[in-house]
Amino acid sequence: MSNMTKWSKRLLSLALVCLMLAMTAAPALAVGRSSTLANVGDAYLVTASRLNVRSGPGMENEIIGKAKKGTKVYFLSMADGWWYVQFTNGNVGYVDKQFLTKTSTPKTGNYTVKKNATVRSAPRSSGKRLGKLKKGKTVFLSTLNGDWGYIYYNGYGGWVPLKYLKKK
Repeated sequence: MSNMTKWSKRLLSLALVCLMLAMTAAPALAVGRSSTLANVGDAYLVTASRLNVRSGPGMENEIIGKAKKGTKVYFLSMADGWWYVQFTNGNVGYVDKQFLTKTSTPKTGNYTVKKNATVRSAPRSSGKRLGKLKKGKTVFLSTLNGDWGYIYYNGYGGWVPLKYLKKK
């Protein structure tokens, strides 16, 4: 085989690989007309005055709710350029990412209890009461779920609202 034929085959192979990469990368960059990539659990705020929440990814899907400006949502996944998000009340739906802006999310680590807090078995106020934490105690925050954090204190664990914790 001549050097020209080998070179032509390599060039053709490279062109095909580039085309395949471009085709697979396009949907990931189309998210809400933005190249923003998110991690599961990242927090965002609604920037539109009223954002339609849909039952599926796309304009043809039913509007199942509306979110007001300033509403906090958490990224769960992406489908066809739409973001599947969870609201602080537990509801979920699909939204157009272009109407969201990233907000800071607490990091794991040591926190001080700002105000007496009830520790619960689940990340919601209806979770079974496991105990109380007094103001000023130091806890370790390990996991986030919406506006709740799973903490460890003196060998015990449970869920508390993040509003009661302050980063050390």
